[in-house]
Amino acid sequence: MAAVDTFKLFIERSEELRDSAFIQSGFVPELHARRDGAAPASTVIAEPDEDDLRSFLLTYRQFISNDEPIYIYKIFNLCWTHITDSKSKEVFADARKGWKAAEKGGVLQLVENDRVIHPTETQDLWINGYYFHNDEQKRKRLHDLSNGFQEAFRHHFLEHIYEATRIILFVADQLEYAIRIGAVRTT
Repeated sequence: MAAVDTFKLFIERSEELRDSAFIQSGFVPELHARRDGAAPASTVIAEPDEDDLRSFLLTYRQFISNDEPIYIYKIFNLCWTHITDSKSKEVFADARKGWKAAEKGGVLQLVENDRVIHPTETQDLWINGYYFHNDEQKRKRLHDLSNGFQEAFRHHFLEHIYEATRIILFVADQLEYAIRIGAVRTT
């Protein structure tokens, strides 16, 4: 597939994300912690509609699956080799840095036995151990990690897909601009 066609597919799928009920609902991940006096702390998170989330994830996972033509890192690589406008290239390079930062951690950092649990691990466990596959090891890991800080672990996942989607939509907008100004190499 030609780079410009791959970019157009990325844009098309990103529009599916943008138009999804999950995004259109205005969902924003929130975690609230409260402690009154000597009572144990309690946490509450904002939860999206589960059917909306599951439907959203059908398209979202195409951006994070390395076998897909619109895998985000493939898109970043194509941008580097096929975008001819230097300012646009800088924008895509910055977006890649933002993506890498989002993979390493967001606002909430989870640590288990002195080991940081990165959002990509959380995402993988929810997507492949709960939503779309029944990988036994991932289901067990998901259960073990959820034990003791269920809300925080769930929020970690929701916060990551929220931030990743923000970047995906930004990249799609920038690709549309690059195509519109003729800044995509066709050979």
